[in-house]
Amino acid sequence: MNVRWYLSQWDNQVHAFPDEQRSSSYSEALCEHSAPNRRITRSDKGARCVACLLIHGDALADRIGDAARWAM
Repeated sequence: MNVRWYLSQWDNQVHAFPDEQRSSSYSEALCEHSAPNRRITRSDKGARCVACLLIHGDALADRIGDAARWAM
């Protein structure tokens, strides 16, 4: 899943929005935060949403695997 990071003016956090999910008027982030497209700005600067980071990280691990060999 490809995502782009957008700063939401609703909560001043940077959220991960899936590329394929964006509509013409509203978008929903991985964490289910939704905002009108006119209220989000493409940005890599600012506090990132922890929920979006965890969800995106989990999806990346599922897709490409975990390079670390964890010993139990």
